[in-house]
Amino acid sequence: MKFTLKQARNYADFSHAAMAKHLHVGLNTYRNYENGTTPMRIRTAEMFSDLTGVPFDQIIFYSETTDKM
Repeated sequence: MKFTLKQARNYADFSHAAMAKHLHVGLNTYRNYENGTTPMRIRTAEMFSDLTGVPFDQIIFYSETTDKM
């Protein structure tokens, strides 16, 4: 099963602010990760996976409809 960033964050019971703090990024940066505006760096994505307990390969880090790269 695949999880979006929001689903994984909610699964792990983190608020936006708490997740941003644990990832050492600003709140707006984290929100941009979730809405697909800014891609997550690999190391940040690994930390996110560790924090949520959701395996890295089961997380959708951005959607094809919002991928602007």
